[in-house]
Amino acid sequence: MSDLLSDVFSRLSIKGALYFRTDFSPPWGVEVPEFERVCRFHFVHRGECVVQILPSGETRKLTQGDLVIIPHGASHALSSDLSGKPEILPLDQVLEESGYDGTGFLVYGGRGDKEQDAAT
Repeated sequence: MSDLLSDVFSRLSIKGALYFRTDFSPPWGVEVPEFERVCRFHFVHRGECVVQILPSGETRKLTQGDLVIIPHGASHALSSDLSGKPEILPLDQVLEESGYDGTGFLVYGGRGDKEQDAAT
């Protein structure tokens, strides 16, 4: 997977990138804050999740193999709850609660069935 992403990034002439893998177990929800002059992406390796663009409220269900690109640094939320009422925490809080140190996987979430996990 990382070879494919490296190839895509090099073809797009990206000047900088922050990339990490996640392993989320339901229930989970994370709000990614607005950040100017960036383009974010999320790839669902397995399972499913919901993405909501916060400025517009536009919501999409993502399933295994889906890739979503969030242009212009728009704030957005990702969650496991397909009912539309998930508990969504700010990214900084998720990073703190998970103990993520910038290496390996960001592991976060509750007591979910591993078949329903989503990796973005």
